[in-house]
Amino acid sequence: MRIRGGLIAGALLLCSAPTLAGTKVKMNIVPSPADCFVGPGFCLNVAGSCFAANSECALGTLSDKSKLQLKSDLSLKVKIKGVTDVSGALMTTGPAETAVDNLVLKLAFSTCPVDTGAPPICDDPTNVYLKLVLTNGAAKLQLSLASVLSLPVGSPVNFLGASVWAAPGGGNCLGDNTAPNITTRINDATCEASNVVRGVGGLTTQ
Repeated sequence: MRIRGGLIAGALLLCSAPTLAGTKVKMNIVPSPADCFVGPGFCLNVAGSCFAANSECALGTLSDKSKLQLKSDLSLKVKIKGVTDVSGALMTTGPAETAVDNLVLKLAFSTCPVDTGAPPICDDPTNVYLKLVLTNGAAKLQLSLASVLSLPVGSPVNFLGASVWAAPGGGNCLGDNTAPNITTRINDATCEASNVVRGVGGLTTQ
């Protein structure tokens, strides 16, 4: 059986070429536990009041099948499902990204700056806040963070985590999901003004 020299050369080239596999972060977003802050009388896992028991907050949740994926080109895909209010009803917000009732997705990074003269490296958080517009309890995002983080090719990015926050209220966390507005909201603490965490990036124990 004869094997042509061109095929052999091609096979050797494939074996010797570097593998250019992209890196990525992929995770679920799972609901935070029902938690009644009895003193002030409000839930810490969903916007709503409570009086004495965590069970009063239990209907406000989201599906643990919610997902986030971030690729090495800094393209982001997010699917949030099953978001309910304190009464258990599927939530609809917006429809504008600037609407005051939209939830907020927080992405925490460290971009590992060098030559800062202060250890440790990769321990300087950059918080990016995105608006989640809900329709019948679901939201989707598909956008690029490349121009937001402005990193050269080959830069390591330490992904510190993700969380979903209740609407921060009027006058807070302003703007839509265009790159200039996302950049303006970097480390904007008003995006967490609700003090209510709806979900976190990770897993639910079994």
